[in-house]
Amino acid sequence: MGRITCFDWRAKSAGSPCREILPWLLIVPVYVAARVHFINVPLNRDEGSFGYFGQVILRHGVLYKDIADGKPPLAFFLYALALLFVPSNSAGIHIFLHIYNFLTLVSLYILARVLWKRAAAAFWTALVYAVFSSSPAILGFTASMEMFMLLPITLSLLFAVLAVQRGAPAYLLASGVSGSLACWTKQSAVFSILFVLIYVCVSLRAAGREKPRPGLLSGLFLWFAGGLAVSATITAYFYFKKALPDFFYWNFIYDFYYGKAFTYATKLTILKTSLHRLVMEDFPVLGIGLFSAVYAALKKDGKGYFILGFLGFSFIGALPGAGYPHYFAQIAPAASLAAGFGASGILAKTPATLRKIAYPLMAALLILVPVGASGKYYFQKNPDAISGILFGYNPFPEAKQIAKYISARTGPDARVFIIGSEPEILFYSRRMNATPYPWWAHIMPTHPRYPDCLIKTWKELAGNPPEYIIDIPFSPSLGVDLKAASPYVARIESIVGRYYHLEAVMVVGRDKSFMVQGPALEDGFDETASGGVAYRISLYRRNY
Repeated sequence: MGRITCFDWRAKSAGSPCREILPWLLIVPVYVAARVHFINVPLNRDEGSFGYFGQVILRHGVLYKDIADGKPPLAFFLYALALLFVPSNSAGIHIFLHIYNFLTLVSLYILARVLWKRAAAAFWTALVYAVFSSSPAILGFTASMEMFMLLPITLSLLFAVLAVQRGAPAYLLASGVSGSLACWTKQSAVFSILFVLIYVCVSLRAAGREKPRPGLLSGLFLWFAGGLAVSATITAYFYFKKALPDFFYWNFIYDFYYGKAFTYATKLTILKTSLHRLVMEDFPVLGIGLFSAVYAALKKDGKGYFILGFLGFSFIGALPGAGYPHYFAQIAPAASLAAGFGASGILAKTPATLRKIAYPLMAALLILVPVGASGKYYFQKNPDAISGILFGYNPFPEAKQIAKYISARTGPDARVFIIGSEPEILFYSRRMNATPYPWWAHIMPTHPRYPDCLIKTWKELAGNPPEYIIDIPFSPSLGVDLKAASPYVARIESIVGRYYHLEAVMVVGRDKSFMVQGPALEDGFDETASGGVAYRISLYRRNY
């Protein structure tokens, strides 16, 4: 009996429609299974911030002028786009992310196919990315800037490779456009895009080309023209919105000072923790990818240099700032590409008699081992428990209850002020922040404009008191230690004492959390049900 060719993933070309469809019968279920349990996980404060900013944009607010944050604009506009189609809750945001990230997976599959000219390499690359991009070590289920920048990074590299291989100048223009979109999604994408630029320069200068390609200067002109066109469009938008100085301040100056707020010792501690978790939980992917790339490079194979370069620049991009786990999402495309190249190469050299065993063993190594290493995360069914595993006592599950409480007691135009940084409360409740600064760090002395931010804050709180003030005495929410924040908290407490009364308390416990309101506040309540109190969130309502 002849071999059934649609199952032969060692072939270098497609050959039949069956061979094109079959890999997706495994990739898609794996992708869905790796993410379906995380759809309802409560939003963290970054996700809540993006969601709230998206709501403000849809209300015709001007980014950086009416509401401020030190992040590039495209993630906010992506959330605004998402909210046109999905509900304002964690499920809606995460479903949008999973669909968006699947486009990254498809782009990576095409990139691997174009690069390695082997269907097997493309299959393993996509299969690895299906799981690795959901890893808890990179917080892959969160709709973060880092996850959103992966699609334009991958597209920029894909278009660059197509431009070199096919000699089509339009692809260079598209590569530059995609690269600029990546950088305006997250600044650190510039390191991955720098690798794309180096690849374009080296490839266009290569001698002995079989097909005509653009010259180096004309190619670079096209590439930069695409990138500058995106940057000029974004700059023009904020110019016509009369927010250009604010746009430049919050995107460049604020970020510089914010990064300096962390000591080197703090950054190193966070970096060590993030790297240790990444290596321990995803060592098969990283190990196979690195081993194969180094082996190929030692053999003077250009593929090895390509993989090591992409991995290296992506890794460097994850280092600026404090090196939090989600920063390492930037390596996901490069690590998946490396592991796909390595897995397909190893299997191609495996003796024919062992291949029936080798294929499932490789799949188990790249999928089941990482999943098993993070079993608490992948097999936990309770979304709030998953949040607790990853984020500890951060009040992300409690934010949903607080938001529901506030939205039930206020009109749609009511304003809220949070002593802390929990913009997810604003997002869930669909209520506006009392000031343009939903992050506590904006009014702390970490950047040059903080006195102006403080003046605006005091004016709003004293002259136009919001309906609710929510006090969250939890250091990670404040973004600073409680001692440093005490002068600001003390002044706000004086405003609370003058205009507000305590209406409810959210007890954040070690075992469970619960809200106390009404007569129970005066009569006292049993805190032992919480298994020990981590802290209390106080909800103050304005007096009339």
